[in-house]
Amino acid sequence: THLYIYTTALPIPSEAIVDVEMDFDYYGKTFLEDGIEVVTLARAIDGDTAHFYTQDGTYIKVRFLGIDTPESTMEKEAWGKAAASFTAEILNNAETIVIEAEGNTQDTYGRYLAFVWADGVLVNLEVVRNAYSNAKLSSKSKYYDAFYETEVEAMMTGRHVWGEIDPNYDYEKEEFK
Repeated sequence: THLYIYTTALPIPSEAIVDVEMDFDYYGKTFLEDGIEVVTLARAIDGDTAHFYTQDGTYIKVRFLGIDTPESTMEKEAWGKAAASFTAEILNNAETIVIEAEGNTQDTYGRYLAFVWADGVLVNLEVVRNAYSNAKLSSKSKYYDAFYETEVEAMMTGRHVWGEIDPNYDYEKEEFK
């Protein structure tokens, strides 16, 4: 099953949908040792960051690979709250969340870097598909083509970060309404 959530009347045409599938086994794996693990959501922070509990109860902070959504916490940016709500809705409603590492496992803030799968859907890619972030992946990533094809399609819609005015953001005060 696939989860596609569109928040405006301008969805990406179905023929443009680029999809990826989980091509790995996560049973019995741990993120810190194997780079893959089923986790439990502790807290969705913003559009590209969430905290999880691993199978052994370890609390980890995860920064989503391949995306950089507008800020919604300390710094406030247009579309930041919408991106945070979008990601939180997916994660809060998921029955199974799997995190997958690729390359360096931590950023300079100590957060683990990962692709986040919710019920078999790559959340990072859904954020790009729904125009809450551009794609930010190395050409060496196995998901590079899917991210950039999806980014082009999202850009063409002119939605959210690609051109729409955020109705919940006061551009003069640079804060949320």
